[in-house]
Amino acid sequence: MKRAASRAIAEYYRLIRHCSRPSVTTKKGVLFVHQLLLGDAVLSFALIDRLLESFPKNMVTVACPEAYHSLYSAFFPTIRIVPFSERQPWSVIKLLKGANFEVGFAAFETRMPRYLQAAGCPRIVTFGGPPTRPQTFSDMLYALPGPYAHVKPFARHIKSELNRPEATSRSVLIHTDARNPNRRWSPKHWEELSRLLRGEGFRITWSFGPDVFGPDRPRPELSDAILEKRSLPDLVRTISDHSLLICPDTGVAHLAKLTLTPTIVIYGQGSPVLHGNGDFWRLSHSHSIFETNVPCRDKKTIMGHHVEWLSRCDRGPKDCSDPTCQLDISAARVVTEAKQVFPGLFKEAHQTRR
Repeated sequence: MKRAASRAIAEYYRLIRHCSRPSVTTKKGVLFVHQLLLGDAVLSFALIDRLLESFPKNMVTVACPEAYHSLYSAFFPTIRIVPFSERQPWSVIKLLKGANFEVGFAAFETRMPRYLQAAGCPRIVTFGGPPTRPQTFSDMLYALPGPYAHVKPFARHIKSELNRPEATSRSVLIHTDARNPNRRWSPKHWEELSRLLRGEGFRITWSFGPDVFGPDRPRPELSDAILEKRSLPDLVRTISDHSLLICPDTGVAHLAKLTLTPTIVIYGQGSPVLHGNGDFWRLSHSHSIFETNVPCRDKKTIMGHHVEWLSRCDRGPKDCSDPTCQLDISAARVVTEAKQVFPGLFKEAHQTRR
């Protein structure tokens, strides 16, 4: 009902603007509207960064769920951020009332252009079609405003206190949660991983998330730390305080890109081709562990758009009771690949243990 109300409000404002005389007020500024999940909201930094290069810094407005406001303002202090969610009709009214933008941008969400139309944007830029070659979500968004000479990596924005690719804490942050249960490891996998890491001289900090409890929650050792719920900027700082992050394909994996923290992402259903580093995050210290030969990873769409080169899956437990794409990845493999990609971390851990 709330979404329907928001769409009705958008249609009302669209009709009002269509039937009214053209305003003599000069259109100015740019609007980017989205209600993406956390991981994609972080990956959309690519579009915001590009807009700040293309328009005056104080002319960029981002309309998004309130949960992301503190995160966006921490990294992009010059942009204007307004609340937006189809589930909050009041936020739609607040956005559209008095809206005055030169151009509007939407990511891949097919529902968003209606709000840009309602905002009276003379020019609307959306995802016109999939690229012919494999490309990450962020690199696609970076290209939305138009041609560019080269992609400027996000790492140049990272503050010194977050730019610690090998933090001295000798601790590993293990985040176990993911929105889709089939993207989570089993408790036995996580417990085995933590045992192996303790054997390498690391201290363990657990981050369980709101959906991991009861039999789905790994059993920590008494020496382990457990992370309490915190704001997104605080979570980013916490990630930077650890020398290594290990997690499934989830929003926390992308938050780590904001810190240069060495990260191991255990991909099961998802696609590192789509959600990996690409050009924009090419300085990110993130490594994907991925089973390539999974015939049932056969979905080729993203937010309603068909992408021929894409292979991913979003089946839940009702449709797939045995997600081998996730569970066939062993704890030993994770540690082995972490040693290969981040050898300095394990050398330091052994020195600290002695």
